[in-house]
Amino acid sequence: MINYLLSIPKTYLFALLSGFSWSLTTILAKHYLLKAVTPLDLYVLRMGLGFPILSLLIVLVLSSQKNTTPTTNYLQHIKEIITKKTTPKLLIAFIISIIAGFFGIYMFWKVLEINNGSYSVAFVWPLVVLFTTLISYFIFNEKISTFQTIGIALVIAGLFMLNLKS
Repeated sequence: MINYLLSIPKTYLFALLSGFSWSLTTILAKHYLLKAVTPLDLYVLRMGLGFPILSLLIVLVLSSQKNTTPTTNYLQHIKEIITKKTTPKLLIAFIISIIAGFFGIYMFWKVLEINNGSYSVAFVWPLVVLFTTLISYFIFNEKISTFQTIGIALVIAGLFMLNLKS
């Protein structure tokens, strides 16, 4: 069994773990967290309290391990990234990413607060795929294959079908 799991391509394994993690987050938010706090409260608690604590733990763990890179600890490594790789364009992309991430997760939690988890995920995540593909095509000139075009059409059809009243 272990050998089989190790033979799965990394992309598939990471995608499965990502999907499972996001599904667990969605289920816990819907059935527990959003019943106790508002989406804004949840965001502030998670991002303002939870992520800094988790980040600190990660830094402590990574700093305590033997590091084969020239840096002596992870904080020094982060400092080097900031001082050597930060450009105005990268900083703007980072800030937009933070703002877009806030609105994305906040609006998802608003949808989740109003609807079932299965509907919320089935409605929002295909839009993520659709918008990512379209932005990549129009702004970054990424190519869209025939199969991707068919997939986009199916996503749009699926969104319409998802919202049909029976």
